[in-house]
Amino acid sequence: MNKKKSAALILALIVLVTMVILCVSMFSRSISESRLVMRNAQAKQAFWLAEAGANQVVYQLRSNFSVSPSTAYWVNSTLAQGDYSVQVSPITAQTRTLTAHGYVPSKSNFEEERVIVVSVKKYIPANFYDYAIYSSGNIDINGDAYSVEGKVIYATTYDVEHPGGVTGTVTNDPLINPLSRLDFEAVYAISDAQGNVYDADRIQDVRRGRDSFPTDFWYTRADDSLDNDADGITDESDEWVPNVVYVETDLQVTGSFGTIGGFYVVVGDVLTDPEDTADATVNGVGTIEGAVYTRGNFRVNGGGGRLNVNGGVWAGNEARLNGSADVAYNQDYMDAISGLSIGASAQITNWRDNQSLFPITP
Repeated sequence: MNKKKSAALILALIVLVTMVILCVSMFSRSISESRLVMRNAQAKQAFWLAEAGANQVVYQLRSNFSVSPSTAYWVNSTLAQGDYSVQVSPITAQTRTLTAHGYVPSKSNFEEERVIVVSVKKYIPANFYDYAIYSSGNIDINGDAYSVEGKVIYATTYDVEHPGGVTGTVTNDPLINPLSRLDFEAVYAISDAQGNVYDADRIQDVRRGRDSFPTDFWYTRADDSLDNDADGITDESDEWVPNVVYVETDLQVTGSFGTIGGFYVVVGDVLTDPEDTADATVNGVGTIEGAVYTRGNFRVNGGGGRLNVNGGVWAGNEARLNGSADVAYNQDYMDAISGLSIGASAQITNWRDNQSLFPITP
């Protein structure tokens, strides 16, 4: 009997010890998993802080690109628990490298740090005004009822059913991606002074026939015997000034729209949302005397008659021609747009996440 009791007691002790070991193991695992979840959350928060710091400094560089070597911006975030810092290193006169750190819970006593390295450029290429079609993404031309007179450049893909319709050279250059970012505040100021800013409501008025786009490329001319710049001298060469049409939404021109003219900058709400983009779509029959710049897609869909663009096109994502459409380069128009001396704005060209593995520590 005593032997049976002893065996039962030993078995009970074994079961108890086993249960204690299992409980301790499960508790330890639970703590480890909880710690892992917390560290993962901290890592994400640190990444977002680093990204926020980089975006803030890019915004600052748009107003002041001249910084001394190794200029550092140390900023305490008030939006979340944690800090970020960004170091700006000039590489060339036109490029900067930002090294952004995010710290959680603070820079002085962080448990998690994330680092991203961002390349920023501020320049317009020397050949920016030399092309009939300049696409920082794709070019897609369908059908054979089209013509492109002038040089063409693209960054990613070139899909043309009948290449014979392009009379100029075609160049592939991945370095033109992303599309050079114009100084949109300067563009807006010129357009606003001319009365050529079109928001969504005004675009609707154009569609309903209550408003219109300019019908001539030129805002002022140097052959009209007028003193357009009020300096006492008539017909100076600098009086060849184009209409600058700033579009704060998608641009859609449809039907038999006749002739519209100017330098169309289709960028959406980019002044309040720097990453906003908008598309330009032209359908039907008519002529654009001028050029179109869009950070999104440029699409031309020609109808039974011809649809013409006499000037040039810049597209950030894709330039597409469908149907009966002609695009012809116009040197005088491009010279006039270049003569506006619109500068570039700082933009991110690439970035990388310098993710480092972290140990799980108690």
